[in-house]
Amino acid sequence: MGLLTNPSSSSGGHPLVQILRQHAPWLSWLLYVLGVVSFLALAHPYYAHNTYFSENALLPGLVDPGFNDEKTISRTLEAIKEEAQNYPNSVPFPWIEAQFRQLGLEVYTHNFSLNYPLGQGRKFVGQNVYAILRAPRASSNEALVFSVPYRPPYSLDQGTEASLAVLMASAKFFNRQHYWAKDIIFLVTQHEQLGMQAWLEAYHQRSCGSGALEHGDLPARAGSIQAAINLEMSSLQFTHFNFRLEGLNGQLPNLDLFNLVNQLCMREGVGRMFQGVEEYVKGDHHRRRKVRDPFSVSWKEYERGLSTLFSMASKQATGVPSGNHGLFHRFGIEALTIEGVYHRKRKNHREVPLASVGRIMESVFRSLNNLLERFHQSFFFYLLPSSSQYVSIGMYMPGFGLLAGSLVVLALGMWCECVAKSQKERNSSNPEKCLKDIKGESEKSVKQTTVPPVVCPPSLGSTLPVLILAHVLGFIVTHLPRPISIAGANFNLETEDSIALGLIGFSIYALALPKFLKNAVCVTVQNWAVLKCVILIEIALLGFSVALSNFSLGFFVTTLYAPVALMSGPSKSGVKRFFKMLTTIFIHPLVLILMVCSLDTIRTFSDYHVGKMTTMCLDASKRALCYSITDGFIYGSTNFQIGSLLVFPCWHILWSLNFTHSVSEEPKKVEEPAKEVSSKADIKALKESKKDQ
Repeated sequence: MGLLTNPSSSSGGHPLVQILRQHAPWLSWLLYVLGVVSFLALAHPYYAHNTYFSENALLPGLVDPGFNDEKTISRTLEAIKEEAQNYPNSVPFPWIEAQFRQLGLEVYTHNFSLNYPLGQGRKFVGQNVYAILRAPRASSNEALVFSVPYRPPYSLDQGTEASLAVLMASAKFFNRQHYWAKDIIFLVTQHEQLGMQAWLEAYHQRSCGSGALEHGDLPARAGSIQAAINLEMSSLQFTHFNFRLEGLNGQLPNLDLFNLVNQLCMREGVGRMFQGVEEYVKGDHHRRRKVRDPFSVSWKEYERGLSTLFSMASKQATGVPSGNHGLFHRFGIEALTIEGVYHRKRKNHREVPLASVGRIMESVFRSLNNLLERFHQSFFFYLLPSSSQYVSIGMYMPGFGLLAGSLVVLALGMWCECVAKSQKERNSSNPEKCLKDIKGESEKSVKQTTVPPVVCPPSLGSTLPVLILAHVLGFIVTHLPRPISIAGANFNLETEDSIALGLIGFSIYALALPKFLKNAVCVTVQNWAVLKCVILIEIALLGFSVALSNFSLGFFVTTLYAPVALMSGPSKSGVKRFFKMLTTIFIHPLVLILMVCSLDTIRTFSDYHVGKMTTMCLDASKRALCYSITDGFIYGSTNFQIGSLLVFPCWHILWSLNFTHSVSEEPKKVEEPAKEVSSKADIKALKESKKDQ
């Protein structure tokens, strides 16, 4: 700590301090590049590890599955489609309840409602139905969940009648078995994730959002839920199972659950996909061996791994669940979604028989039935370049440390420079006090009890108003959407339009704010260096803290903000200043949302003309912004709060730094500055000169 408060206390300064003062700029850029390169290298099979089971109690290959009833699935699917015609915009709950009761299961319904938190506050109602298979070999202490989201025929998304048929056929088969040691809950939800969130809150008697969702009460419960499988199949004709893992706020399930489902699919000969990328079928045994030579991997294989890794990181960074399973993680329940996909690019792949689907689900639940305790041994923090390889937290966090460490190195270097400059100015302005300090230090050096004085830049206090103002603006942004939506409803504006216009207007106000502020609360040429030190540390802390729960979000925020933060500061050249201001605008949270939604829309709808594509990009951006706000009220999503309370203040400070004009250096004074005195001869000469005067 003494090095930071008194960097020039010793002769010539400490070597570490000298290195920071002289080489901090290029060292910070070097660390930034190394951090980005290390993330890109994680997709290489040489640095990834093969997946394995940590929980031996699962025993996925111990028994052979006995499900072989394809006719039941086919007949149930035909009956569901016929019954769905009578409920074009709702769920045929009476028919579903009747089918479960015929199997001898406990059947219950669950009612819930949503008071929309924005705009005029409309109210929506929904219903879920669930059946409980009580464990014959144990008391109702533990449970498993088999869930399916029901989608009406006229829904915008693909229907899930095939999933419901598999669920009912599995319930019929499970009910005839006597080896269950855990309760099994068969759950059919309405309104996608809204129904699942209401059911989970009612099951655990706990509200996760702001109270907008009235979850109601459940007539009956089972044991403590240990794991859940969500099945989504639009038809019975598919060639692959695609796995979805990403949960709310970037949470992931235990890696053993994913390995279990992946292993059982491979045993049944079902094609496997992750993030829409097909897993190798030929040479799979060869791929699971450790790669000894990193140059033996082809570019196509590395590109495949990088695409899969980046796709997973992008979805995790959004904080939006990729399926109904993503809402279980908050309650300590491991869950994932299995999606049936027809891969058209590979016509030689055979379609998955219905019996294989039933056997996979039976094997998964029988393995979960063997669990003696909750999942805890395998990883909860990981990235997957493929379904057979993983990158643990011990591999990707050192690279992130280099990335965020670039900000810390530059902050330390600039701080030491500011402290040394302040100390030099203090000694130059008061040489007599300097003589007394040196004389006192020389007398105490014999006893070796000298404590270096703490020196702080005098401009440190002037940065506090700027920091407080930026975080007050972030606090206002956090609480702005609800009153804006209410005001927009009075002018017959849609909620998405009113929120977008309100936040854009406030952002324009924040852009113009440094122009009209007085010197007391703005960045000046005197305090910008200290303020930059503070904001560099704040961005690094933001990245580290977010990465502990959602690594992908912390990585992308740090990657985008670090270059702008490293080069921020007043500029003499107008072109350089304009470039800094332009790059700062590009990292504004609203601009980032627009760019991400535009790229996703262009990739999905590449055949549309420019005019329609532009309209679709704007609509997608408005919906994404509105959804991130409503998810915070309903599900407890934290992405909007992170963006408004933490990211937006950092952006405003960077904008203020780059907005400030730089002035030319002041001309040198006629009087020579007082020299630093370091010997008794200099002290004596200075005293004699004072006597002569």
